[in-house]
Amino acid sequence: MIEFKYRADVDGLRAVAVLLVVLFHAQLGFSGGFVGVDVFFVISGFLITGLILKEQQANTFRIGNFWERRVRRIIPAATVMVIAVLIAGSFILLPTDYANLAKSAIAQQLMLSNFYFWKHTDYFDGLIDMKPLMHTWSLAIEEQFYLGYPLFLIAMRRFPRWWKFAGLLALTSASLALSQWGVDRYPVATYYLMPTRAWELLLGGMICFAPAPTRCTDRLLELLSWLAAITLLAVGWFYSPNTPCPGLAALAPCGAAAMLIYTNSTRLTSIGRLLAMKPVVLIGLLSYSLYLWHWPILALLRYWNGPDLSVVMRLAAISVSFAVSYVSWRFIEIPLRRKGIQAPAWWPFLSAGATALVVVGFAAFIISSNGCRSRFPQEVLSIIDGSEVPDGYLTLPEQVQRGELPRLGEKGVPNRELNFVLWGDSHAVAVAPLVDRLAEKHHLTGVIAAQSGMVPLLGVWRPAEGVKGMTKREWNQDVFQYLCDHPVKNVILASRWAVNINGRLDGTMDSLIVDGESKARTPAESREAFVRALKRTIGPLEERGAHIWILGQVPLQRGNPPKRLFYAALDEQGVPKGVTLQQHLDRQANVLKSFSQLRNGFTYLDPVPYCFDHTGYSRIGDGGKSFYFDDNHLSPHGAEVLLEDLLDEALAKMAAEKTSVASSGTIQSARKMSFHAEPNP
Repeated sequence: MIEFKYRADVDGLRAVAVLLVVLFHAQLGFSGGFVGVDVFFVISGFLITGLILKEQQANTFRIGNFWERRVRRIIPAATVMVIAVLIAGSFILLPTDYANLAKSAIAQQLMLSNFYFWKHTDYFDGLIDMKPLMHTWSLAIEEQFYLGYPLFLIAMRRFPRWWKFAGLLALTSASLALSQWGVDRYPVATYYLMPTRAWELLLGGMICFAPAPTRCTDRLLELLSWLAAITLLAVGWFYSPNTPCPGLAALAPCGAAAMLIYTNSTRLTSIGRLLAMKPVVLIGLLSYSLYLWHWPILALLRYWNGPDLSVVMRLAAISVSFAVSYVSWRFIEIPLRRKGIQAPAWWPFLSAGATALVVVGFAAFIISSNGCRSRFPQEVLSIIDGSEVPDGYLTLPEQVQRGELPRLGEKGVPNRELNFVLWGDSHAVAVAPLVDRLAEKHHLTGVIAAQSGMVPLLGVWRPAEGVKGMTKREWNQDVFQYLCDHPVKNVILASRWAVNINGRLDGTMDSLIVDGESKARTPAESREAFVRALKRTIGPLEERGAHIWILGQVPLQRGNPPKRLFYAALDEQGVPKGVTLQQHLDRQANVLKSFSQLRNGFTYLDPVPYCFDHTGYSRIGDGGKSFYFDDNHLSPHGAEVLLEDLLDEALAKMAAEKTSVASSGTIQSARKMSFHAEPNP
């Protein structure tokens, strides 16, 4: 069994873990740096298990003392950070965002951050990079884990060591299997919830029961240590946000971390000596505070300046994070981790509870005041009012499976023949209220099949998105089956098309998974896969007599339009402009090339003539209201202003075809698609 003692190399490994996370969040290389959190879990499991076992051997372990140490270790520094972020948010955040920050602060205080971000982190919930407390999900996992884990070790205390090891191995295997099962089916829940992360902490605990590597030669330990270090750095460099984690993919970083801890447990290898160097150890000592502070600093900076921070600004943010982290470590962590003056055992719990009540009360006030709207003049607030996501149009999985999709247009007549289906992702939801109103105007009946992040193409999905309650593959198959089972004359496809080929503006490739094949693709390869999926989806629908309408994507903005309009009005500036026509066409070039490879039996609804002014800049607001909800979704007001003429013409044609069919039994031929349009003067 490995002797439990202070190890400088483990603090050095903490430094590696936090630097991976910081560099990833600052977008300074290491696209897989998020695995630093997995390394933290392994380290934590090792240290906590070793501490409990050592105290059990000395008959000094008390679960109350254990939880008291956890309270002293985690809560004070985290609470100070949360209070500071709430105060900073009052100067920076718009009311809705400030209220959402307050909700996440309450979740953090209740040790439920991971549940909160599981439920509220999705395609429509704004940019993840601008949620200042999002990183606290990992703290919640540890807190939840350590509520029950000591009880397991207490129950197993009198069993032989190998029985304990076998019990941990069984729990680890079950958690890992659950994690791998959930990665594809429930990716967001698998990422955020404790049962699918517990195996990483348990893996660290298993190290404590392994025999000390006293019989291993120095050469073998050196080899294993170097292999582990190279693996950890390679994973941090080559993994990406599209890597399906945790699951089996997390075995590499977790196994590497466990191997580094194990191979240096009796004597330090050359890697261990590097990790034990004083500058590295110092970063390791700062790691908890650095993890706490770096993310909100970056998030608030991105919120204020836009998501595309310069390298200088990102480096400055990291420098400030180190400075604040040192202060937090020196004046909060160290003093409060030491008992110092004797106090009753219940004192830390009472103090933590009282502080939590204050934070929750402050956050509740923020929420009840709708994000402290009184901070701003009413005429400025009117700009963002009404730019929220429309309610009632997201399609639930059970609605698709039952074939009972939400209806659009004329709803009063049951079993009326369907004139159209609006099928797509959140961009379909964004235009749904307008389509609903126009369909009623033209006496048409339709349904909507729309879910966040779901590309309306057979056998295709984006890896970062999912539908709660069903797999991504099942969603589109069920929608397609609905279209086959119901005679539908028109199918409108709406999606955030460009991201499927080009990736995101920050360089993250969110490229298509086609037929279950997940691999890195160039834009040209993604375009080929995109075209195949288009043909596979559109062809069978056309053969069944449906006419396909493809709604083009509105201009993707750089920065958040509601926020830009809000602060421009606050500073009494003019209405800011959006991206240029050329920027939009460059962004959509691969999409338009893909559509051009289809036969001209469909109608392309081009938003370009309606979204740009006479100077060639896109319109993001009219001074009184924002046309956008975020950087790529139209607000209900924006859809009405920008797309009413375009969609009104389309639904009028559907109504005319309906009348023509009723009178003559024939369907008029659709006009060919048009790609090019001059900006609307």
